[in-house]
Order: sequence, then C-alpha cells, then structure tokens
Amino acid sequence: MFIPNPDFTGDITPFQFNIMREYMAEYNLELGREAHFKNHPSRLNAIYLFESSDEARHYYQVHQEHVGGRILKRVKSVTACIYSKHDLGWVDFLRLAHSVDTISTDNVSKAYWSGAKVEDYELLSMGKRWTQPPIIEVLFLGRVEVYNRDLDCDDQYSGFESHTQ
Repeated sequence: MFIPNPDFTGDITPFQFNIMREYMAEYNLELGREAHFKNHPSRLNAIYLFESSDEARHYYQVHQEHVGGRILKRVKSVTACIYSKHDLGWVDFLRLAHSVDTISTDNVSKAYWSGAKVEDYELLSMGKRWTQPPIIEVLFLGRVEVYNRDLDCDDQYSGFESHTQ
C-alpha cells in the first residue's frame, strides 16, 4: 500500500534528483561525443577498463560505493577493438550536486573527450575551487578475455592490454 509522505512538497524526491543528475551527466557527455568525437566509443555501450592496478585501486578508493563487492579482474583484448582514454574527474564534476550552465557543460564534455585532465583546469563548484587527481578510464569496444576466471580471486587489477593488430 502506498502512503504519501506528508512532509514531501517537491516535484521529485532527492533519490530521483540524484538519478536524474547522474543520467544528465551521461546524456550531456554523449551529446558532446556525437557532436565532436564520433570516433570514440560511447560511454553508454563501452566496457570500462583501467590501464594499471594503480588506476583500479585509485578508482576503488574514490568510488567505493560503485565498486561495492565487485571483483576486479585482469583482462586482455582478443578481437579487433576501439578504445579511448579519459579522466573520469570530468564525469565526477558533472555529477556533483551543483548547477552547471550549458556552455560549461559543453566545455567539460569537450575536455573529457579530448583526453584533458581535470587537474589542469580551474573548476568551480558552488563558488569553491574543485579538482581531483586524475583517474584514467579506458572506454573499450571489443571482446576481452579474463586471465584468471576464478571468482574467488580478486586480481586487484582490471588493466587494459591490447593484443590485437
């Protein structure tokens, strides 16, 4: 049975707002890719990889809620593939609970897709300087093979190695 919350007076709940903010970040990045970087894989259908165990550990430290109980595995590409490398900090910036105007969103998208690092720019969030050390993700389209398929073993590495020509 549905019981309305008498204290809620808004149009959407904080939960819905957070989902919409994350969706809008992905949507705006995809618009930027379509407009300026069509040769890059879309974030909407790519596999997310890291180049090294250090990058995977760094991602885990910053995004523990996303990694959760997932097992990190080392993989290699086994078919023809396309990939691009980007600083995840741009995505994190777009997902912050702040307002970003259209021009800034477009500039952030271009910086993300061009491979620029967040730490090389001056970003403001709610009037305060915002930055973070880079976390380089690899957006990968192709097939990968796991080196060690044992699910009881966390490789602590989800590195990207291309073994195709």
